[in-house]
Amino acid sequence: MATITLTNVQMRYCNLVKPYEPKVGAPKYTMQFYLEPGSKELKDIEAGLEAAAKDAFGPEYKAKLIKAKNGQGSYSLLPPEKNTDEMADGRVAVKPSAFADRPLPLFDGDGLPTTDASLFYPGAFVNVQLRFNAYQPPYSEAPPQVKLDLVAVRFSKHGEKIQGRRPSITAEDLEALGVKMDVTGDDLI
Repeated sequence: MATITLTNVQMRYCNLVKPYEPKVGAPKYTMQFYLEPGSKELKDIEAGLEAAAKDAFGPEYKAKLIKAKNGQGSYSLLPPEKNTDEMADGRVAVKPSAFADRPLPLFDGDGLPTTDASLFYPGAFVNVQLRFNAYQPPYSEAPPQVKLDLVAVRFSKHGEKIQGRRPSITAEDLEALGVKMDVTGDDLI
């Protein structure tokens, strides 16, 4: 499978050190960043996704690619007209992910392996290697999957922190911070 490396992309959302755990499905490492419509990087990604679909689906690739793009499957690009994030500002959201069955390779600015969460946050700039992936899941009536898999992420430089969704906080996280909760768990004390 082909890969692409993008440099100095600014993360909008990220779950790179600790995987995102959806209510349904397997935990995944995820991130999201934006690219300008018509940019070289976006054109390269679109061409790579189309080539992956063509390899995976053969003569039916165009129909399956359209299905995935229209939300009847998985597609890693979210066009501006479907994006409700106020930070998108007319840009295309790129949403690669990787299953959390093994650690995602993360590297600091010197190229050394790291798990330092302070380097990977919304607003940080990173270099990211992505793999083009397209497949038809084996179960009946499954929608086509045309997506970008996270291969590796390297910290590039710090940026202004972008506020995003509130992170989920466990009781252990609060205890480590010395924060106590009331008996109902509704309010921080």
